[in-house]
Parts: sequence; structure tokens; C-alpha cells
Amino acid sequence: MLQRLDSPQPECLAALQAASEADPELAAWAAALGECRHPKAQRLLLRLAEYAQNPGSAEQRAQLRADIHQLLTLSFGKAEAQRRLQ
Repeated sequence: MLQRLDSPQPECLAALQAASEADPELAAWAAALGECRHPKAQRLLLRLAEYAQNPGSAEQRAQLRADIHQLLTLSFGKAEAQRRLQ
């Protein structure tokens, strides 16, 4: 059976929602990606959901944040990207 890799599965989204309640930064990242229409946004949302399900190291979190910031900067500009990640 084929699955779209760029669309988060319901269990991943549930984990992201639960983690977002405990971690406001993850909630801000998810909200910022949800407003972005860039094709890569869905893949980053999937990575964020996977991270929420199985939190990794601080280095992995920093890399995920950097990737999200880069995409938002490309989509909205530097100032708006920083505002959306707060």
C-alpha cells in the first residue's frame, strides 16, 4: 500500500498535539509550518511530529529549528520568520 510521505499520519499529529501542550516552542513551530504553503513545509511538519513522538537530542532539536527557520525565511523573509518562531 502506498502512503504519501509528505502528509503526517494521525498518530504523529496526535503526538505533536500532546507534545505541544507541554512544550510551547513546538506549538509555535507547528503553527508557523501550518501557515506556510511551501512544499517542504509538510515534510518539516512530519519531522516535527516524529520528533514530538520520540524526542531526540538537543542537537537534533536545534537542527530541526534551524531547518524550520530557513524555510520560513525563504517564504516570509527574515523578520517575519523570527516573529513566527517566537
